[in-house]
Amino acid sequence: MRNVLHCEEVSPCELFIDNRVFEVFFPLENRTQNIQFFFVRDITSQKDMETRLQQERDIFAAYMETIPIAIARVNKEGMITFANRRAEEVLSLSKSHIADLTYNTPQWHITDFDGNPFPEEQLPFVQVMNTCKPVCDVCHAIRWPDGKQRFLSINAAPLFSSPEECDGMVAAFEDITERIMAEQALQESEERYRAMFTHMRSGVAVYEVVGNGDDFIFRDFNPSAERISNIEREKVIGKRLLELFPYMDRSGLFAALQQVYRSGQALHLPAFYYKDKVREGWRENFIYKLPNGNLVAIYSDVTERELAIRALRENEALYKMAAELTSDYIFKVAVAPEGSLQLTNTSENFTSLTGRSLAETTTVDTLEKIIHPDDWPQFERVMHKVLTKGDATSFECRSFTAEGVQRWIRISVRPQYDEQQERMTTILGSVKDISERKRSEETLRNTQRLEVLGVLAGGIAHDFNNLLGGMFGYLDMVKESLEGNELQTALQYIEKALTVYNSTRGSLLSRDHYQAAKRHKGNGRVPVMDDEEYIRDVTTRMLMKMGYQTECAAHGDEAIEKFEAACTAGTPFDMVLLDLAIAGGKGGLETIYILRQKDVPFRAIAASGYSDDPVIVDPHVYGFDAGIKKTFRKIHLEEMLEKLAASSE
Repeated sequence: MRNVLHCEEVSPCELFIDNRVFEVFFPLENRTQNIQFFFVRDITSQKDMETRLQQERDIFAAYMETIPIAIARVNKEGMITFANRRAEEVLSLSKSHIADLTYNTPQWHITDFDGNPFPEEQLPFVQVMNTCKPVCDVCHAIRWPDGKQRFLSINAAPLFSSPEECDGMVAAFEDITERIMAEQALQESEERYRAMFTHMRSGVAVYEVVGNGDDFIFRDFNPSAERISNIEREKVIGKRLLELFPYMDRSGLFAALQQVYRSGQALHLPAFYYKDKVREGWRENFIYKLPNGNLVAIYSDVTERELAIRALRENEALYKMAAELTSDYIFKVAVAPEGSLQLTNTSENFTSLTGRSLAETTTVDTLEKIIHPDDWPQFERVMHKVLTKGDATSFECRSFTAEGVQRWIRISVRPQYDEQQERMTTILGSVKDISERKRSEETLRNTQRLEVLGVLAGGIAHDFNNLLGGMFGYLDMVKESLEGNELQTALQYIEKALTVYNSTRGSLLSRDHYQAAKRHKGNGRVPVMDDEEYIRDVTTRMLMKMGYQTECAAHGDEAIEKFEAACTAGTPFDMVLLDLAIAGGKGGLETIYILRQKDVPFRAIAASGYSDDPVIVDPHVYGFDAGIKKTFRKIHLEEMLEKLAASSE
């Protein structure tokens, strides 16, 4: 207080007494009376108000820095004088840089959301300054020089320095880039959905659920649904399912919709038949539940497919019946796109042929088990021919049952193709037991052999009797001449007897029942394959006598090697003679299969010591042009080659 009293300056001072604040003004001195005056005012309430005001300002400043909305103040000249932290983040600028910018600085490149220039008069600052009124949700984009773009939504209000004068504005703006991008993506998705919904071939019906699945109201219906259900969309929307399709509760669709709604699990409803006064046919449905609780049914008209399936089942039933009634054994082989084979179906009577159950006859390996090992290569060749050339064919071979009983069978196969007739899908086959026929043929052949032998024996006996008759007649005359000492006459009768013998002996070998073929003159190159050296020697000598050039091979590999060497040298063989049975090596069947793969024309002759060998009986089925039974004479070989040459002319 003493200091205050001696204060010479004219200025107020604050005095704190008992938690109160006083303001003391400079002293006034009355010189005449030597008196000093002081003015003292209690400013405790004022100080409290100033403290609270500062606290509120601090709170407001902290609020401005932490609020998630960008705030900026713009003076009446358009300069940004304040920006909070969120504004820095949105504008990607520091406060020091922002303070140097105007509301419409060119570096921001203000545009609308489509990239077009944004009108100056619609900017928030211009609107607020022109009207002195707030503006809300002014949206535009700003694009930085690096191409980065942000979408903003701005609210702004005027700031007044006096009731009549607008001194600038305060703006709150929000970065809505993510929202706009999401809306654009949603719109694009909606457009894609609508395009798919409109153009997809399947019908689509969207249902609103009534209650807990008590009924279903149509909310959408695409053009394909109009076509399939024979009703216009305008007549469907807002109507109940059973109101338009009164028998759907019998088809299973109504119950399926209830199940999907209550479980939330998607459901495939297999094809069902529906008929009312307006429509009929087979329908197949896939039902889903949407997040909003609505149901979507995607359905197709599968009438043609179902009718085709039923027709196929009827055909299969007829096929099965026919297969069971016929004496033939039926099988089906599926051909995969890569060419693999799978036995897919066999008739029940197929088991009586194989001695195996249906469960054991499900693979192509089953056929290998029942076909004679010597005949399996023939089966493979036939199947290869069917697969590569698509020809229907048949062949005969031997088979075994599971008990080891041998039978003769005839296998017939025919390929089946897809609808475009481009890819083979199935091979249908039948197997016929021809054992009885084979036995009958063998009996007939034996009978014919006996008949031929009888005729041959009768002819020979007839000629032989003539020979003996002539010879003994002349010998009797010789005897009588010798008894009469007629030696010259006896010699004449002996000469005549010898003439009869010689002439008759020649006729025995040249009669119709055993005629020799005309001498065959040939040319060309012929390899002879046989595992017996003496047969190779005599056969090549026979062929050389006929004019052929020959080579020898002891087994199939050697024959193949010489065949390929001749082709490489440009002097391919004209004909091959192959023995079917080669001990310890490739026989004639395996060899001819490999040789026929070469793109070289030639004739092939099979030779076998078994007269009933199926290759000799029917050589063309096995890739040969002719067959000959060993051991043959030169005259037989000449005769066969003559016929072979005649058939090729």
